[in-house]
Amino acid sequence: FASNEDASSAFNFRTSGTVTVKPQDENSFSSAFNTSSLSYTGITGLVIGHADNTANITIGNATNIAGPVTIYGGNIAINSPLTATNDIIRLTATGNVTQSAVLSASNLSLNGTGAFALQNGGNDVDVLAAGSISERVGNISYRNSDAFQIGTVGSQSGIFGSGTVL
Repeated sequence: FASNEDASSAFNFRTSGTVTVKPQDENSFSSAFNTSSLSYTGITGLVIGHADNTANITIGNATNIAGPVTIYGGNIAINSPLTATNDIIRLTATGNVTQSAVLSASNLSLNGTGAFALQNGGNDVDVLAAGSISERVGNISYRNSDAFQIGTVGSQSGIFGSGTVL
């Protein structure tokens, strides 16, 4: 699904496999992208944006995916629950990542040069990894509902940050 539209009218992705929503021109969405009008049935993976996207992304509708979720954006706002059932949530941002709703996944991967303020006490993640030697994330503050570990998520291991880690 390639578009420069704002996705303001309701759209239900009812399929199997991975759904990718990206800018048509392969650069960046032409304006902020909000998922409040999108719903998903049966999909096993979700990608929003791509590595060159710097437009803001808002998760505005509860998103429960039976597989990995990857989001690329400038600022990323998690305003509705975001779940990758028994899988990974990968957030890549050049700006601020904030949340007012829970994240739930086996693994959470934080990427890009952005700052991550993920302080919802209902977050449920088993393993967290952030940044890399070549690209450190900014500040990180993270809260989880129970014990979690800083570990390995894919090829990413530990936390590499350029700011405060809380």
